Amino acid sequence: DNHSEQFHHCKVSLRTERTCPAVRRDSKGEKVWFNHAHLFHPSDLAPGVRQGMEQLVPVELFPKNCYFGDRTPIPEDYLSHVRDTMRKCKFAFSWKQGDLLLLNNFEVCHGRHAFSGHRKILVSMK
Repeated sequence: DNHSEQFHHCKVSLRTERTCPAVRRDSKGEKVWFNHAHLFHPSDLAPGVRQGMEQLVPVELFPKNCYFGDRTPIPEDYLSHVRDTMRKCKFAFSWKQGDLLLLNNFEVCHGRHAFSGHRKILVSMK
């Protein structure tokens, strides 16, 4: 299934590396984006944070980064396209007390905006 995980001890730190497919097939056989490359890529950092990190360490040593499976860099415009597409497809709603959301984690990209107040999360994973 093209998944692998590696661990590298680097003097005073531990680096993890995971290789996995960027897409998978949903229940209808359609290809769907199924990874976090758009969040782990340096282009997701605030410009000031990224510039500061670039002054301290090479981009290959950033705490979060991602590449194609052959280790070549992913162009920033590819992930900008992913982020733009996700924004265009976004569906948002206001929660009311007692609301419940059920979704198939393998078919729905999901997230949440910041909020205040108490929440209860119940998760079932198989």
